Amino acid sequence: MTFEELRALIGEEIKKRRQRMNMTQRELAEKIGVSRAWWTMMENRDPPIQIDTLLKVCNALGCNLADFFSSIYGLKKSAAERTEEKAKKALTKSLKKLGISAEVSVVLKHKK
Repeated sequence: MTFEELRALIGEEIKKRRQRMNMTQRELAEKIGVSRAWWTMMENRDPPIQIDTLLKVCNALGCNLADFFSSIYGLKKSAAERTEEKAKKALTKSLKKLGISAEVSVVLKHKK
């Protein structure tokens, strides 16, 4: 994996986790002490995120660096991803019992 590919994956993972928590870019930027404009550029990989900023981001998103990078490298799923999978399976199973065949998509949102 190249550095550019890793930068892209970091931005995507942050965005995915932020959206899962129903947090705007502005809210995350305020939590970590940067401007929304700077945050928008960072989420789009320019400039590259510094490790101290990534630590603040992880804290704001309720995860640690190990979980964050495990998700990027596919080593393990976050608690929210595991919960979403369980909910999707349960809903699919219930629908199947009712004779309904459907593609199920579940998105859990974090309430503040």
